Amino acid sequence: MKKIVLAAALSLSLMASTQAYQEVYEKYESGEYKQALQEFKRLATQENNYDAAYMLGYMYDNGEGCEKDEAEAKKWYMFSSSGFHKRSKHKIDSDIEKQNNALLESLADVDNKETEKTMYQSAHSLFNIKAHHTNYLLPMSMKLNGDYDDSIDSRNTEKAEVEFQVSLKYDFAPNLFGFGEIYTVAYTQHSFWQRYTGDAYFRASDYNPEFFITVPLNTEYAKAIRVSVAHTSNGLGIPEERSWNYMSLSSYFQYKSLFTELQLWYRIADDHDYNPDLIETMGHGHVKFMLPYEKHMLSALFRNNFNGKGAADLSYSYPLFGESLFLYIKGFIGYGESIGLYAGNPEYAGETHQKDIYVEKIGIGVGLSR
Repeated sequence: MKKIVLAAALSLSLMASTQAYQEVYEKYESGEYKQALQEFKRLATQENNYDAAYMLGYMYDNGEGCEKDEAEAKKWYMFSSSGFHKRSKHKIDSDIEKQNNALLESLADVDNKETEKTMYQSAHSLFNIKAHHTNYLLPMSMKLNGDYDDSIDSRNTEKAEVEFQVSLKYDFAPNLFGFGEIYTVAYTQHSFWQRYTGDAYFRASDYNPEFFITVPLNTEYAKAIRVSVAHTSNGLGIPEERSWNYMSLSSYFQYKSLFTELQLWYRIADDHDYNPDLIETMGHGHVKFMLPYEKHMLSALFRNNFNGKGAADLSYSYPLFGESLFLYIKGFIGYGESIGLYAGNPEYAGETHQKDIYVEKIGIGVGLSR
């Protein structure tokens, strides 16, 4: 029990202070030694931040922002060392953090400090249970090309609805084969709530569990590859069931502050094969561009199966309220906004919609992660 309490205390300490440490370290890098010294001391004494303690030892050892003081340097070095010794007892968490940090350190520097900070927020998470895809809530998400009446039986629908996404991942093992790889399970739920109708029902929800392995590449432009096995479903049964299993291969690239994700997938046929033509709607992959600029983040995902059923998913975010919450604007045009808008296999679809639904939509709200 004591070990569990100690692990929890260490984890909470690390989560609360990592970003604060990064901000103070930026002051140190810019030469604000006296201010950095005081803030490192606050982090070390009040929040048990062992990185800050190490920096205090280094600054006292080298007389940066203070007079050289060998005894004071030794004190902070020992405090830092004892903390890292405690943390190293929890080897899986320590190794996962080590591999994540190695991946982050491979990112190329950019000249603009605000852009670099936005990159850091996007790439780094403070928790072992982390954001996977973007988490957001759009209280107003408006379909611009009519309502959904032609796609969902005869239920009353409005053009405006509430849209939200919850997406989490858990890194559970690192570096089993010595490639610096990280093993992860993840879950994403993307929901569309007809809040503004009398019934206020959920028009659609997509449920997406995944297992994937991420391998850092540590090259100038190619940063990582990811192999994934996943399932997506609308959670319903025949005749409304829309679901598929698939494997995917993703590659991640960086050129200055532009990040690119190229994902290709392969549909795995199931025993019942309710939705054999889904791949014709969803295509065989997508390309996604992410561009942080100062505090701004732009994202654009494109999917096209070269049969007239492509899609574009665009988003913009900007930090609010101390950068813990983000303005989030999202646009979508094309097919496959939700797996529930796929027509389905005519053999099983019954009275449900018999054609894929084309959507033009824009929404505004808040993001909880980048």
